[in-house]
Amino acid sequence: MKDSIEYPRHREKVEWWFCHGTYQFATEPPTHFMITLFKVRNGLKEDDSVGHMLLISDLSRKQGSHTVTSIIDSGAQDVFLDYAEPLRQSNINSHLTEAYLDEIKKNGPPSPIVSRDTSPIYSPDGLNITWDDFHLSQQGNIFDIGCRLDEDKQCHFTLTSRHPRINLQNIEHPELNKFAYLSYPRLELSGTVAGKEVTGHAWFDHQFGNTEWFGFSKDEKVLGWDWLGINLNDGTDILFTRHIDIENNEELYNWIYVRSQTHPEGFFYNARLHTLRQWESPRTHITYPVELRLEVQDIGLSLDIHPIVDDQEIPVLGLGRAIWEGAGSVTGTFGDGPVTGDARIELTGYGYIVDARKYMDGFIERIDNHLEDFLPRALDTDWITTHIGAEHWKHDPQGVTEIIANPTWDFLSRNGKHWRPICALLIVESTGIDSGPYEQMISAITELNHSGSLIIDDIQDNSLIRRGEECMHLRYGVDVAINVGNSLYFLPYILLKNHPDLTDHQRLELYQLMAQVFNRGHFGQGLDLYWTNYLSSTKLETWLNDSFDQKLLQMYSYKTGASVEAVGEMACVLAGSDNETRKAYAALGRVFGVAFQLIDDVYNFNTSAGWTKVCGEDVIAGKPTFVIVTAMKMLDLASRERLITILCSKELREDNTYLKEAIDLVEQSGSLKYCRDKAEKMIEKEWDNFNRYAVHCDSKLMLRMLIAELLHYSYDY
Repeated sequence: MKDSIEYPRHREKVEWWFCHGTYQFATEPPTHFMITLFKVRNGLKEDDSVGHMLLISDLSRKQGSHTVTSIIDSGAQDVFLDYAEPLRQSNINSHLTEAYLDEIKKNGPPSPIVSRDTSPIYSPDGLNITWDDFHLSQQGNIFDIGCRLDEDKQCHFTLTSRHPRINLQNIEHPELNKFAYLSYPRLELSGTVAGKEVTGHAWFDHQFGNTEWFGFSKDEKVLGWDWLGINLNDGTDILFTRHIDIENNEELYNWIYVRSQTHPEGFFYNARLHTLRQWESPRTHITYPVELRLEVQDIGLSLDIHPIVDDQEIPVLGLGRAIWEGAGSVTGTFGDGPVTGDARIELTGYGYIVDARKYMDGFIERIDNHLEDFLPRALDTDWITTHIGAEHWKHDPQGVTEIIANPTWDFLSRNGKHWRPICALLIVESTGIDSGPYEQMISAITELNHSGSLIIDDIQDNSLIRRGEECMHLRYGVDVAINVGNSLYFLPYILLKNHPDLTDHQRLELYQLMAQVFNRGHFGQGLDLYWTNYLSSTKLETWLNDSFDQKLLQMYSYKTGASVEAVGEMACVLAGSDNETRKAYAALGRVFGVAFQLIDDVYNFNTSAGWTKVCGEDVIAGKPTFVIVTAMKMLDLASRERLITILCSKELREDNTYLKEAIDLVEQSGSLKYCRDKAEKMIEKEWDNFNRYAVHCDSKLMLRMLIAELLHYSYDY
């Protein structure tokens, strides 16, 4: 039974030791645990540096507790940063890659990952590893492993194998040969936890190889994988792995190893793994297929795998951000009879982001459900009575449905990307609190208020198209559009009034912030209307000589920035943050809103097929935006006067020939690039300040990625 591998003897880039099982005290139900040590060798530098990550999970169903520990040494962070260029060349979203690399370099691993100054020590004789309170050793068919499961639970387990190990190095398989795999699927466990004797059983794996397992050498794509380790009650042991192209969620290949009384040596079969149910993490918003069906028709195998609990997510260092690693139960059939059993489940790669829009799509359905739960598509008497007022005479549900709910859902269904509520949820989470209890309120405040402002803006600006369809006032009439827009301003107040998790003080502060948004928004819109309605060559020259560009930015901070600024402050109200933190959150929101408006001005000159507004719409409307004013400052005198002449003449700017000339002048001036660069620099500067106050967590990283993504968007958000 002695392991043929001598330690340390190989220099593969990746290696890990995995132990998963249960332990129980004499009179208590079993507790599930997982202990995994990863070793990653650089391979890119001559110093051949090594990094380590230790993952620990302790799951007690009786106590309803799930303790997770994720530890790295400094070498792991160094190795990760050394792989910056391969990561940049991969298919992972570039904004996530750059955000993560920069954040790790400046702040270390995101919470709750812990970085230690120490590293594992390897004995020159056999498998014998120690790292502070962790140890792992092997003598023949016996393993000793121990660690601190949580602050009060140091464990020491002895694992004894009564069955031959599975050595997958000796099985011919074109993909598996890139990675060695030694498995001990059935071990008896004895030992202590917090000084008390325990018994149980466990599964132990040792894997090592090169990075093909992760996919860097495969068309510069990273790979995800699902792994199952199953013990059936009839003595059958099953190992299943499939690799997945994360870009399209397509299975690339799978293999399965079955060792049973009828197949004692094990064989590979063509297996199928089906997702029965998914679960979304409340911390990372990663969606995992936690309930699965494994089928192998050739041998009559059909197993349903159910998680012991849904939340068995573990944070890890890297762009995958987290994995789902935990315990499950099995029911099904094998051959001619029913079987039950235990499962170990590993779901890796679901946290990678290739397309940020797909990441946002993960929020959108839930946000829409929140909105519809609050404002149904068909209103009835109960809803009106509950939210609007008692029926003293007679309600008309059909009438208010037709005049308010139908137009609202027409607008909300126009493929809006909901970036405001998504960013708002991440901002709240970056304070260190759970956004879950506030999701509906945040979704309604941000999305309904914004939708109302767009409907009113389109009326004031005489706009034609919004999100690829005719504007609301053109479809339903100005009177209906004004009423719907104003309704969407005030409906979210209902959620503030009735929210069960708000204190009276928080409720008052949130009321004040919403009122402030409306005041600032209308003052900003008023200035926008003033500069458009009173535009003339003479007035424009006067404005240009009186810090007009700075006044435009101030207007943007009211019209666009105020709502995002308020979200930052709302997050701090919910978290009970101090004044300095609140200022930093407000400032990031304000600057982000202004930067987004600058980018929106830039894309007003977009000619791509995906753009859902009219190219040059601001010129047609005679609107002196920051981009247009900057172009005037950057053009030579003759071109500047020509652009002013066209912009200030309704007849000229509505003529396609002159409109194209004005668009060409703006493009030739260099204003578009200048404004894009300015927006990015504004965010970069403000982020550095925000970084001092926000919790360094996954949500903050995702917020930074989305801000960068939104500043590079290519169609209407």
